[in-house]
Parts: sequence; structure tokens; C-alpha cells
Amino acid sequence: MHPYLDPWHRIPMYGFMIAIGVVCVVLLSLFWHDTKLKRDDAVYSTTFALVGGFIGAKLLSILQNIPAMASGRISFLLVLQSGYVFYGGFIGGLVGIIIYGLVFKINLLTLFDFAALRVPVGQAFGRIGCLCAGCCFGRPTDMPWGIKYPPSTLNPSLNELYGQALHPTQIYETIYCTLIFIVLLVMTSKYFRGKLMKGVVATTYVGLYAVCRFVNEFFRFDMERKFVGAVSTSQFISILLVIGAVAAWIAAILIMQKRKKSPGFAQKFVDRMAYIMPPPPKPKQAPATADGEPATDIAPDGAQPEAVVSDSAEAVANDSPAVEPNTSSTDAIDNGADIPDAPAEQDGKA
Repeated sequence: MHPYLDPWHRIPMYGFMIAIGVVCVVLLSLFWHDTKLKRDDAVYSTTFALVGGFIGAKLLSILQNIPAMASGRISFLLVLQSGYVFYGGFIGGLVGIIIYGLVFKINLLTLFDFAALRVPVGQAFGRIGCLCAGCCFGRPTDMPWGIKYPPSTLNPSLNELYGQALHPTQIYETIYCTLIFIVLLVMTSKYFRGKLMKGVVATTYVGLYAVCRFVNEFFRFDMERKFVGAVSTSQFISILLVIGAVAAWIAAILIMQKRKKSPGFAQKFVDRMAYIMPPPPKPKQAPATADGEPATDIAPDGAQPEAVVSDSAEAVANDSPAVEPNTSSTDAIDNGADIPDAPAEQDGKA
């Protein structure tokens, strides 16, 4: 292994590989748009996540080493100069994304999906740095792919295991992070874009990584391992993440099945409520007269209105007898018969 990049031992491989991972994440944020997130929001949210991730990773590393620092086995300065804890970086990056989304009012699920595709890339390069620095090493093994660390490795804990072949747990994690990235890359491709619910990509990453990390912890053999009961700290966090990811997946499947069986469910609900509680009928408008007053009164419940008779019409009907038309002359006109001429005047009299 080569802990340093240069022969003068000034550029550690651990920091160099983390820097490469950060650059790859930023480039993916700039040029790979798998969501509708704007480019500015992509870059700034990535920055918030990276800052929060570094802070969280270092804080969890300090918390894990509090007993060792209290006993005097490790100095606080050495802990600050040592590496980071990924799950602390994961939690810190999550907090950074949430802060950015709340401040700038961006959908958090969109931000989570956007970040989920990029995190495995940074992890893969970071674990190569762990391999070069001699941290996060595995248990002794007889497998042909076991690796032996030279005595110049930075981690003094490896001095007790010098000459023994160890599980390359750093390479294991690099491999499964690469596989997770390929799975997420397929999920965010054009064939699935718009068909998956928001948050599914992020949930898939969390579930897959938590399972792989839980298994990988059985092959790790750090001399300073912190346990919660019968499992390590990372395994305990992995269990919680797997439970949350499975619950989120089940909820997403149920929602998608309901949408598939009942398309337009919301619209059907609105239509059903409109049928049960129909809106009140609108009042009918009566035709207006010349002076703007309604000519008739509209009867309630759709009844036909009674005819309105003016005062002059009533007076004519009451005082004057009805005049019947001359049906004989009218019929004659209708039948085309000739109408006799009027009698001639005699002696100037009609």
C-alpha cells in the first residue's frame, strides 16, 4: 500500500482520493441532470450536503473515540487528524440537504433522489483512500484475495497484524457502492423517468447500502470497535435504516397499486360528492319589460308562472262582449272562392 502520493510524504492518498470523489460528485451535479432540479440548486445543494457531511463524519468519529480519549490511549489531536465515519457524514449531509430545501423551498424528495445517485461515487473513491491509508481493514483470512499491509502503514493498529492476510473490506465496499450506483443509474434513466414516485431512488440507495454495510461489518477487524449490544455502531444504524427503507418501499408500492387500479381517484371522489350533495339550482331570471321591471313572477320549484293580465285588458274583457269572427267569409277566402262585390249605391244612399 502507498499511504502517500508523493515520495516526500506530503500528499496523503486518503485525502487525495476523497478529493477525487468530491470532484466527481460536483461534476455529476453540474452535467448529469436526472431530475428537474435547476443547475444552480444542484450545485448549491451539493455544497450544503458536502459541508454537512464532513462536519457530521468528524463529529461521529470524535463521539466514538470519547472513551479512548478519556483513558488517555488516544489524544484529541490524533482523533482530529484521523479519518471520518461515513454514517456521521450521511446524517450530516442529510441535514445539510434538508436545510437547503427548507430555506429555498425546494421539494425535499427531489433533493434526496438527486443526492442518492451521487453519494456512492464519492464513497467508492473514499474507500480506496481507506485502503491506501490502512484504515477500515478486515479480519485475518485464508482467502487468496487477502492483502498484507507493509509496516509503513499509517495505522499503528496494523502493527499487531503485520504479515497476516486480511480481508480487503475497503475493496468490498468499493465494489458494492459501484453496483449500487449502476442500479440507481438505471432507475434514473429515461426508461423509468416519470414512472417512479419521488423518494424511491433515495430509499433504494439507503436500503441497499445499509444491507451491504451490515454484512461487511462482519469482515472488519478494527482494533477500536464500538458496539451497541451485540452489534457495532454501524450495524445498529444499518438496522434502523433498513427498517425505514422497507417501510417506505411498502408505502410506495401500495400507493402505486392504488393509482393503477383506480386512475383518477381524486376526480372520482369529487364526482361522487357532487352526486350526493348537488349544488342548489340557480334562480331563473324573468324577462324584463321596457321600464326594466320583470314581466312575470317565477313560481317556486319550477312551477309554470301564471299569466299576468294588465288592467286595461281586464277592463276590455269585462265591459265588451266577445266578437266572433266571420267564419263564412274567412272560410271562403281560405277555399279560394270569389267574394261578392258590395251593392251599388242607389240615390246616394248605401
